[in-house]
Amino acid sequence: MSGTSIVYRTARGELTLSLAAPSVLVFEYEGYADGSFIDFIDRVWNDCFPDGSFPVQVFVDTERQTGAASEFRTKLMAWARRILPRTDVYCLLVKSRWVAMGISIVRATMGLPAAHCEVTTSREVFGAKLADAIRRSTMCASA
Repeated sequence: MSGTSIVYRTARGELTLSLAAPSVLVFEYEGYADGSFIDFIDRVWNDCFPDGSFPVQVFVDTERQTGAASEFRTKLMAWARRILPRTDVYCLLVKSRWVAMGISIVRATMGLPAAHCEVTTSREVFGAKLADAIRRSTMCASA
């Protein structure tokens, strides 16, 4: 199933989820996200990783995301609480340092477990971490 991409579209936004390697899930947002995005994400997550027998590396690219409804943010926090223990990398690419700082503050005030979470504004850092995760996942799957 690696290499598979699934696109979810609404009138105002789009999300592409790609299984880049056996344990690497990549999110690419464009436009505006509403609460229905989380239902889509949850369905794909459950289809790709039903048994929880291995940690998942999650990479989220929000550079082209223009905004999100409060329902999206609320549902995202609940979903993240549930899946974060099943991840060993959660890397988020954002547009600005202000956004990165806001995410860090929200994470801290919400008490989200985030020792392995990283928020970056550098596409190069994001890309390097993603390439490393794909390499490691592919090596583990072939061993």
